[in-house]
Amino acid sequence: IAQDLLGGGVDEGLVRRAHRADTLYNAASVTQGITLVATVAVYLCWLWRVRTNAEVFEPHGHRMKRGWAIGGWFVPIGNLWLPRRVVVDVWRASALPGTRARTTPVNAWWTLWIISLLVGRTASRQYDAAHGADQLADAARLMLFSDALDAAAAILAVVVVVHLTRMQRARILAGPAVMPTFG
Repeated sequence: IAQDLLGGGVDEGLVRRAHRADTLYNAASVTQGITLVATVAVYLCWLWRVRTNAEVFEPHGHRMKRGWAIGGWFVPIGNLWLPRRVVVDVWRASALPGTRARTTPVNAWWTLWIISLLVGRTASRQYDAAHGADQLADAARLMLFSDALDAAAAILAVVVVVHLTRMQRARILAGPAVMPTFG
């Protein structure tokens, strides 16, 4: 559509296609929003559970209290690092005793997610301020890039969830740590 506008011709077919594209874009936005809310609810329940489990594994290995597993996501500005801190603490507490779990998957997910937020916000501002077909096309490309980053961050989030869940399962199956006896 943007290419047709750049070409100079505006006819009834172009207007109809533009309206359909706008309708599809809005429908995709609503679907994305509903999916996000459902995913957030499930994810926060999971995070609360693994945080609670991690307290059993390492009662003193957490920099923040349990409530921050959920609350940290809703603190303006703080939500850019507080949830990561909770997940890293849970990750480390869930490692088998005597091992050092690398937090690379958590860091990769979190970094990509923060970048996707920044690019998405920039794309949204660019789209809202666009005047003309070329600016709309640039904003749409940036929005697509943002969506690709979101998808990649979501894949990494799934990797973190699966890996951390497996770590906790292995920790549970290993049984309680044997305490040395003296005497």
